[in-house]
Amino acid sequence: MDKENISYLAGLFDGEGCITYKKYLRTWSKKPKAYNCWVIRMEVSMTDKPVIDYMHKVLGVGTVRPKTKKTPPTAKTEWKDQWRWNVSHRNAYEIAKAIAPFAITKKDKLLEIGINVNTIPVLDVLRNNTNSIIGDRSFSKHKKIVKELGRIAIKVSHSKKIISVIKHIPGHGCSAQDSHLSTPKVNLNKKILNKIDFYPFKSTSAKLAMTAHIIYSKIDSKNVSTFSKKIIKEIIRKKIGYKGILMSDDISMKALNYDLITNAKKSLLAGCNLVLYCAGNIKDNFKLIKSVPYIDKFTSQKTSEIYKILR
Repeated sequence: MDKENISYLAGLFDGEGCITYKKYLRTWSKKPKAYNCWVIRMEVSMTDKPVIDYMHKVLGVGTVRPKTKKTPPTAKTEWKDQWRWNVSHRNAYEIAKAIAPFAITKKDKLLEIGINVNTIPVLDVLRNNTNSIIGDRSFSKHKKIVKELGRIAIKVSHSKKIISVIKHIPGHGCSAQDSHLSTPKVNLNKKILNKIDFYPFKSTSAKLAMTAHIIYSKIDSKNVSTFSKKIIKEIIRKKIGYKGILMSDDISMKALNYDLITNAKKSLLAGCNLVLYCAGNIKDNFKLIKSVPYIDKFTSQKTSEIYKILR
C-alpha cells in the first residue's frame, strides 16, 4: 500500500474521536528496521468504543502508553493514556475503509450547531505535480481508492443527515496551480482525463457537486469549467453522468477574471444550478441576491431529494 494511503488513514482521525500525528508517523517510518510500519495512536478518553473494539479485533489488543514528557502534546492539550497499534502498509487501506463510519464523528457536531451541508469529499486524484491546495485533502493517487473512500464518506454523511458536496468536478488533481490564486490550465487530453480524473465522480450518490475553476485546454481552451457550457454539458452531465445539483466553486477566487456579478451570471449561464460565494462581504451578498435569478425547476426538484435525506 502506497504512502499516501497510510497518510489518508492518519488524516481520517484528525480532530474528532481518534488522534494521529502524521509528523511523527513520517519520522518513525524512516527508521527501516525498528519502525517498518506506521503507528496509529488513539486517545482512550476520546475514542468511540466501536473503534477500539474493531482495532482490537483486526490488529490484536493494543498496548496502553501512559502520558510522558516525551509524548508530543497537541496544539491545545497534552495526550492522555493512549491505545497504540502498529499498522502495516498491507492492511491500512482495509482498516481505513472499515473504520470510516466510526471516524466521521464531526457530522454529529455539525448537526448540533444547525449545519446540514458539508463540502466533502474531495474526489480529486493525486498526481506527482498536484498543487498542495489539494494535497492531503485527496484520498489517494489511485482512482479506485478515491472513488471507494469517497463513496463511504457520502454514505456516512447521508446516514447522519448531512448532505455531501463532491468536488472539484471534473477533477482538480491534474492541476499544478492553486485556483484560489490564479487560473490553472490543464493540457491533458480527454482520454487521459476520463481514465483518471473523471472516474471518481461517476455513478455517485452525491446530491451536490462543486466545479473546478480550471481550463481544460483540450476540451475548451477559453473557459474554466465553471463558465464552460461544453464541459458542463458534454463532460459533467454526459460523460461523467452527474445528475445532481451543480454548484460553482467560490466565485471570489482569483481563477475567475470578472467581477462577482459577472462571475455569478456566467456560472449560471454555463449550466451551474447554484453559485457559491465565500468572501462574506455583506454588501456583495445583497448585490448577488438582487442580480441572480431564483432557482429553476430542475434545482427545485433535486432539492426535494435532499430533503428526503435530511428528514
